[in-house]
Amino acid sequence: MAASGGVPKSKTLEDCLDDFANADPEVIRRALAAGGNDIREYTGKFMLLLCHPFLSSIKEQLKTTHLDAVKDCIENADKLCDLHQQITECDQVFEKLEQMLIGFQSELGSLSTDMSRLQEQSVSISLELENRQKVRGELSQFVDDIVVSQQMIKAILEADTGDRVFLEQLHELQHKLQFLRAQEFKEARAVSDVQGTLDALKVKRAVGFRLAAVQAHGLSTLSTDAAGELDVLGHDGHSLGVDGAKVGILEESDEVCLGGLLEGHHGGRLEAEVGLVVLGDLADQTLEGKLADEQLRGLLVATDLTKSNVTGTATALEKIREWTLQKIYLFRKPLANYQVPQMQMLKNRFFYEFLLANERNVAKEIQEEYVDTISKMYFSYFKTYTSRLFKLMMSDCATKEDLLGAEDTVKSSALGFFSSKPQVRNRATVFSLGHRQTLVTDDLLAPIIIPHAAQEGGQKFQFESLFRSINFALVDHASHEFLFLTDFFLLSGQSAIDLHNKVLARSLTQLTREWDDRISTNFDAISLYVCICLCDKLQSLLKQRNVPSLAVYWDAISNQLWVRFDQLMAMHNESVRAIDVRKLQPPLDTRPHYIIRRYAELTCAFLVVTESCGKQVSKKMEAILESSEDAIEQLLLRFSAQLLGSRDKLIVLINNYDLILTIIDERVAHDNRVHQIIHELMQKSIGEFVEVSLSPHFGPLISFVNECEPLVNQQATNLLVRYNDKLTSVIRSFSANWKRSIDGINGEIVKSFTNFKNGTNILQSAFTQLVQYYQRFSKIAQHDAFRSLHCRDCPARQEMVNVHVIIVELKKYKPVY
Repeated sequence: MAASGGVPKSKTLEDCLDDFANADPEVIRRALAAGGNDIREYTGKFMLLLCHPFLSSIKEQLKTTHLDAVKDCIENADKLCDLHQQITECDQVFEKLEQMLIGFQSELGSLSTDMSRLQEQSVSISLELENRQKVRGELSQFVDDIVVSQQMIKAILEADTGDRVFLEQLHELQHKLQFLRAQEFKEARAVSDVQGTLDALKVKRAVGFRLAAVQAHGLSTLSTDAAGELDVLGHDGHSLGVDGAKVGILEESDEVCLGGLLEGHHGGRLEAEVGLVVLGDLADQTLEGKLADEQLRGLLVATDLTKSNVTGTATALEKIREWTLQKIYLFRKPLANYQVPQMQMLKNRFFYEFLLANERNVAKEIQEEYVDTISKMYFSYFKTYTSRLFKLMMSDCATKEDLLGAEDTVKSSALGFFSSKPQVRNRATVFSLGHRQTLVTDDLLAPIIIPHAAQEGGQKFQFESLFRSINFALVDHASHEFLFLTDFFLLSGQSAIDLHNKVLARSLTQLTREWDDRISTNFDAISLYVCICLCDKLQSLLKQRNVPSLAVYWDAISNQLWVRFDQLMAMHNESVRAIDVRKLQPPLDTRPHYIIRRYAELTCAFLVVTESCGKQVSKKMEAILESSEDAIEQLLLRFSAQLLGSRDKLIVLINNYDLILTIIDERVAHDNRVHQIIHELMQKSIGEFVEVSLSPHFGPLISFVNECEPLVNQQATNLLVRYNDKLTSVIRSFSANWKRSIDGINGEIVKSFTNFKNGTNILQSAFTQLVQYYQRFSKIAQHDAFRSLHCRDCPARQEMVNVHVIIVELKKYKPVY
């Protein structure tokens, strides 16, 4: 490299390496021979040898450069002096600037302190504002709950008890009384300021109010933008309350101050006792400490509302008591609809709630007066209704003469001996059901019988219809009364049930005695059983309505009915056992007897009513029915014993059994124990009758089968040989007479039974039995003991009738329906 003045500059490393590559080998050899073991020494010496020619050149250049620099300095000395002067001035400027910055920094520190102080003030003001808003909101609600308005006083004292405005203000009065009651334990003297006023509105005594004075003081509820002075009458121990003080709140919102409101750091906790004073701006007051009670009391406006120049004004309790008693006394008016005053009482059910909360003695008086009045009213109602209703009972009802075994007798006629026709006693309503089962189904909830309307229409009713009407009225009244008691008297659970029982006690006792008298003279078994089922149905209806089921009453009535029913059925059975079959008129024959028809109708009625109730026959009822069936079975055996022929004995049994089953099957869908017993007896009698019917026509064949079949089973061939001649006789006799005998059996059986269907069924049973006998006979005839008869020349074998021919012939007598 060369300088600008032509002086060569030092070589770069690359140039040295190039020179090293082109160096003289001899020079390198001498450097290595100079000695030393360190490669760095070789390298240093080598570089020294390489750069040695340039060292002198470098020194020369440095010297020249220094001289040039001195020369330039001398030439520019003035400029350097000016530069020095300028630098000095700049230092002075920077020094002043530094002092200004130091001052500014000090001022900034003071500003930061001011900002911290302002921030603390802002937090404090924000907290004060928040506390003020909280207190105002709480105090507004407090004043709303405690203040007694002119409107309330006027409504309680002057409005009619039945008016809506009276009820609304009564709700408000109750709310304020409850609020004061909740404050009493906190011992705030402010409660006494309003307690007297509210007690004057509530307590039963002559009081009056100076409404003009109240209006002058401007009693009204407090809002957050109160536009006028408000007298707050009392407060007791509220967490944001007034300690024995009345409060005046001015129009200016910033003139409300709190004393003793907060304590702790920056007022972070609300004190339980708060004094509200009217002094000045909240921001200028401390939030710690407590204002003296005397200072607060001096700010209040005293207004004694318990003193008045007007006397004799009714209070809330007195007006409610008088109004409620008036409604209760309306129940005592004849022919009054008691549900009308009850609905009016329910509409104003808060009256009793108010009495219960404020004067329990008056509430108890009201409840006792109501129970006494309504219980007497129900007693009178059911006594009168029952008496008038039983005047509508059918005159031709069952008597002690209308028993199952009683003979049809001639009723006495007004014409006496001049009557041309005997009048037979009609017992159709005693032993037949008709449509009486509808009382436990479709007619269960039918309207009750209205005595005067039924009398005008000339209607008459059976015992069970009157029973249903009276007890359905009881169910409806009991349901309505229980709902009223729970709703109006605010009762539930056992207390409601006890009061309900107390209301109905007289009526239930009177009805129980009435039913005891009526049931004990009832001789209609169907009516009694329908009433038993009605008791279960009506009790279930009460349970469905979620009202007390009156279980004691229903159990008592059911027990009376069951006892009487058991007695009456025993009388029926005894009457059947007491029948003298020899004296029956008309004389006995094989046709069904009218007493058996009575029994069938009566039993069917019991089963139909049970089925209509949707339940099974109870064990108690089943035992009663079996007892009756046994009495009838014994009667039929006595009937059959009076007839001479064995065939007629069986026919009378079958005809009567068939009558019973036919009547039961017509109306009863489910199987039952009585049906099973009668069916088994009938099948047994039919089997015996078939044997008796076949015996006159096919006696030799039946006798041969019955004698030889056991011998065949015992393989007694030697004994069977003795019957060879008898076999031939039986075959020839049967072949000659079987068609004529079948026709004779057909005529005898069909004419013997009143029920054609039953007769044809018995005929088919007889033919079936005949075919079975003949098949058994044919099997015996094939035995080895009679093989000599099977030869081709045996005439008896040729005369045997094929069983298929017999079956084809029998089919001609099969009825076509």
